[in-house]
Amino acid sequence: TEIYTLSLHDALPISSELMQTMLTMANLTEGRSQFHIGAGEVKQLKPYGWNRKEGWTRLEDLFKLAKLYWDNDEPFAFEGHHWTLDGATLGGARTHKPRIWGIGGGPKMYDLATTYADGFGTMGPWVAHTPERWHEMITDCKQRLERKGRDPEDFAFGLYASCLIHDDPDVITRSLSNPLIKWMSGWLGRFD
Repeated sequence: TEIYTLSLHDALPISSELMQTMLTMANLTEGRSQFHIGAGEVKQLKPYGWNRKEGWTRLEDLFKLAKLYWDNDEPFAFEGHHWTLDGATLGGARTHKPRIWGIGGGPKMYDLATTYADGFGTMGPWVAHTPERWHEMITDCKQRLERKGRDPEDFAFGLYASCLIHDDPDVITRSLSNPLIKWMSGWLGRFD
């Protein structure tokens, strides 16, 4: 499976171009592509001038529009929190549906993901800090899916875990001087 992670600023403004890109990637990978989209964190929004307070409503618009683009061969209208479309369409060229996941944590993300998305992912140990907590999160999401009339077995879950693994400890030590690894360690924290 090919996984593409987007923060919300990457999806602004949600447009036919984003959906066309997702459809293209889904077709190129014969349906094996997933797009993991979150409401955005300060590090992904502030440098680009995006308002963090709008993250959840923009994410909801994005999820709703993705479904409308996929489900409608004919032009449709949409009035969301941030976007109003009239006569929007991608046409009928749909071979493989892009799988769109919500990424993050907390009740708002669980609600949006279980209402609109195809899956949910989060970080361990930052959000899912123990196996028991991860189990609780999955159970909560499955219960929400059932209440919404959705099949929990047709919904995917994923846990991101950042780590450096190698048989040779010297390789890991040398890797720690890599600027990208330093940045990730500073952002995510370093756990031995």
